[in-house]
Amino acid sequence: VQLLKNIWEANNNMDKRHLQQQKNDDREEQAPHQHLEDNKQERLNQEHANEEEDTHKEEWKKNKYKYIPTQNTGIPDEPAITPSSYALCKLDKEEYVELWYFTNNGLDEASIKKTINDDAMVLSTLVDGSTVWISSASVGSARCHNPITN
Repeated sequence: VQLLKNIWEANNNMDKRHLQQQKNDDREEQAPHQHLEDNKQERLNQEHANEEEDTHKEEWKKNKYKYIPTQNTGIPDEPAITPSSYALCKLDKEEYVELWYFTNNGLDEASIKKTINDDAMVLSTLVDGSTVWISSASVGSARCHNPITN
């Protein structure tokens, strides 16, 4: 029985060595193929990443404002400072407007004074369609007085 056991163990060990040798040979054979496969897969992954990056860049070019970060500021609660309506009308007509209307003094005066003369009369249309002369002080628009031109 001991002899059979020794023979079986010897054959089994030889089979194990042959199997291990076969596995090593297979690995050596497959190594170049596996290396080529790995390179091919890596190249495909890189191409896919480049394609996604190009798509993202193209999307960013088309929609720049979509990707601009927003500031963490609240809604403005201060009223907008606007120049006099006279200066705005001149700008709308694309005419020359003196720079004074856009300085701090000009903007302050535009918010305080609405007309050159409060006694001036302006032509206005009422709700019923009739046209009447109204005091410019009650209308509250027109042009600012520019102290530089006085």
